[in-house]
Amino acid sequence: MVIAIFSHLLMSMKIKLFVVFLLLVFSFNGIAQDYKLPNNPEVGVCYIRCLDYEKPFKWRKVDCDSIKSSKTKVLTKIDSIKIEQNKLKMKAYQKKLISLGYEVNVHGYPDNKTAIAHDLYLKRKKKEARKARRKKKKQA
Repeated sequence: MVIAIFSHLLMSMKIKLFVVFLLLVFSFNGIAQDYKLPNNPEVGVCYIRCLDYEKPFKWRKVDCDSIKSSKTKVLTKIDSIKIEQNKLKMKAYQKKLISLGYEVNVHGYPDNKTAIAHDLYLKRKKKEARKARRKKKKQA
């Protein structure tokens, strides 16, 4: 009788541990896939996400060989200054998005959170402009 109860408890614990293990595996897998990809990416084609501060984020096709060569390319002083300026500009923009109430990490690189907040900000800005035009039209 005691052995049967003990074996039943042991099986119940194994099942619970297995379920906990599965939950951990799937949650880590979900965290690892946080950066969006283009809607219909082609196999063997490299993409880069481009930011224009007045337009939504867009994916652009690039030559994969140019990406590999740019990693080994020695940066000139002018190139490194441009990179730092772009990084500072992005940090300022991310701080602006935070002040507007969006959840963004300030590190100077356009990550997924920045892309989502940027697109939402542009939609809100467009909506406010449309409301202002309607209000102006009603007053006239």
